[in-house]
Amino acid sequence: MVPARSGVWLGRVAVLAGLLLIAACAGRGPYGRREGAGAPAPEPPAMSDQELKIRLMLSYDFNDDGIVTRAELEAGLKLQFGAADANGDGRLDPPEVRTENDHRFTYNGVSVPPLTDWDGDGFISFDEFATTARAAFALLDRDYNGKLTPDELRLPQNGAAAPANGGRGQNGRGGRGQGRGRGD
Repeated sequence: MVPARSGVWLGRVAVLAGLLLIAACAGRGPYGRREGAGAPAPEPPAMSDQELKIRLMLSYDFNDDGIVTRAELEAGLKLQFGAADANGDGRLDPPEVRTENDHRFTYNGVSVPPLTDWDGDGFISFDEFATTARAAFALLDRDYNGKLTPDELRLPQNGAAAPANGGRGQNGRGGRGQGRGRGD
């Protein structure tokens, strides 16, 4: 009879040990530290705004040649817009916008701004959809030739931050006559 009792006892000890192990692992953050205990878990390294723009642009390099042309950008944007436009009416209605913004947040976190209805008509047009990517392309295209070369898609060396306006001077215009500046 003693052996039967010791088998039950060993089973209970094994279950208890398993529960203690689960309890010890519960509540651990992504870096193995217990959440809420001691120092907070370190944040993963944040990407610079420049790196985010470069990664976004490289996602449109469909032929993988290291160069992103304006044509590649526009083709990629049209594919993305078509996928987001579930009912095919050529504009994103509020449910489609919510779905696309949820998708963007899931894959990019807060690094990509949500879609914005700039003209206030209650829908997102293709041009409104393309605003962020087109702006990033324009800021990175330092020689204004309509294509992003490997040099333009490279992060600055020695940790030096690139100018927020892509090196285009006052108001990001760079002297190309894109609108009227101060004093015009």
